[in-house]
Amino acid sequence: METHLGQAIRGGVRVPEQRAVVSDQFDPFRDQSLQLVMNHAPVAMNLASPQGHLLRVNPAMCEFLGRDEQTLLNTTWQALTHPHDLGVDMALVSDVLAGVRDSYRLSKRFLRPDGRVVWGDLSVAGVRDDQGQVIYLIAQILDITELVRNREELADSREQYRMLAEYTSDVVLQVAGDGEIEWASPSVGATFGWDRDEVVGRSMTEFVSTQDQAIIAAALDRSAEEGTEATGRFRVRQRSGHRLWVHATASSVWDSTGRLVRIVRLRDMDAEVRAEIELQHSEERFRAAMRATPIGMALITRTGAFLQVNGALCRMLKRTEDSLLGTSITALTHEGDRTVDLEMWNLLHSGSVGSVTREKRLVDADGTAVWVQNALASVKDEGGRDTSFVAQFLDVTQTRSAQESLEVLALKDPLTELWNRRAVLEQIQEGLARTGRGGACRAVLYCDLDDFKPINDRHGHAVGDALLVTVARKIEGCVPQDAVVGRIGGDEYLVFLPSCADPLEVAGIAECIRAAVSRPTDVDGRELLITMSIGVGLATDGDDADSVIGKADQALYSAKGGGRDCVVL
Repeated sequence: METHLGQAIRGGVRVPEQRAVVSDQFDPFRDQSLQLVMNHAPVAMNLASPQGHLLRVNPAMCEFLGRDEQTLLNTTWQALTHPHDLGVDMALVSDVLAGVRDSYRLSKRFLRPDGRVVWGDLSVAGVRDDQGQVIYLIAQILDITELVRNREELADSREQYRMLAEYTSDVVLQVAGDGEIEWASPSVGATFGWDRDEVVGRSMTEFVSTQDQAIIAAALDRSAEEGTEATGRFRVRQRSGHRLWVHATASSVWDSTGRLVRIVRLRDMDAEVRAEIELQHSEERFRAAMRATPIGMALITRTGAFLQVNGALCRMLKRTEDSLLGTSITALTHEGDRTVDLEMWNLLHSGSVGSVTREKRLVDADGTAVWVQNALASVKDEGGRDTSFVAQFLDVTQTRSAQESLEVLALKDPLTELWNRRAVLEQIQEGLARTGRGGACRAVLYCDLDDFKPINDRHGHAVGDALLVTVARKIEGCVPQDAVVGRIGGDEYLVFLPSCADPLEVAGIAECIRAAVSRPTDVDGRELLITMSIGVGLATDGDDADSVIGKADQALYSAKGGGRDCVVL
């Protein structure tokens, strides 16, 4: 057994019969922290197989897609994706599975059972096993359907506003000082539906609503006194009875007899005003969506100061709205991530991109770091110039913590909580590549329990597992802080010592381990006796992990052949 395992490590081979066990050991369904994060997350989350089958979904995911949990678990994410967005998503997933990228973010459409399309801000990350293969995909989806629809309405309203402003016609009237219409241009028929003969000789007040008459009269009197032009917007009654919004410009003149005459120009802007009113309503709906969304949102000036913030951002940062308004976003960014801010602003101000997304830390009022996914998008005027920026801040602290926990689990032996084989080999290789302190002695200890199988056979695997855990703690108690300790399979352990003073210190540490393990161990009321053989490989210049472990393996072979329960350098 020892020779086969030693060859497997030296050759970098993954032992087949252990591969299935490793995958099972990393089952995220057993991770209570991840389950809690998913079950209580305000946004949709799921775990999917590399092929796309949904393995776990949270309540928010069921609500977002309008399906129950069992229905979702019997389908794939590909079947839930709008066909127009499937190609892009599949390409990004392929990059994750191929190791080209670890994660990606995408805005895409999903299909509900009733045929309705919903928009989601999708973030996906791959969780890999100790061989680097993706075993699960973890996804988070923020419902942005309302925001997308409001954005489209705003764009439509602005375009309609511009087009209508360019294609309007004017009506010109000559009005006496007492308000009687003395002359009207031919366009009065096309605009208001009145014949010119029906308009001339009548008072302007007949065509203007009562509530606007006093305002119009005051504006005309003021312009006559000051010699200025009066302008304003009000509604004029058409022949059909419909009230039409117009923009009026009036100039006051006196004829040769000293009589006050006004020249009034009326421009039809009914559709324009109504579009503007609708635009205001759309903007209000957008602001309402901003207030209601569970993620932090803000409108930011070109220099990075907050113009508007929503309640979610205030709650995230534990600050009031007044305290945030006027504050620079960089002042709330963690010192270690301010270069991220600089990169984002440089990209936006350069004009090379319209939006940018990065992960960074904000600091709340208590000084606690909050990990967020920060998206910035430009708001441009009609000339294409940046006027401000819309910012979104998605709190990913819990998601990031869960992902980091999964990544750590992928490098840990679940029984002893020591490093697993992959992690130990990587750390030995990195340690040997670094230049040690002057004259430092580096070594690998290959430790193997003697006659462990009879204990398993006699007392059962539960007792055997408890003994393996106890041995792990004894080893940790004998090694210096910078040592790397791992269980590489069965009853075998590897210890890497990166900075011993000399071979005597290495031998002393190895002897400490051997002696500690040989002392009686109490497991569930049973006193167990077991010994350990240790082979020590000393590193020389140019050695890599395989060569040093090979030396330790040879020394262990000698220790076993020499009677066991001993240390061989």
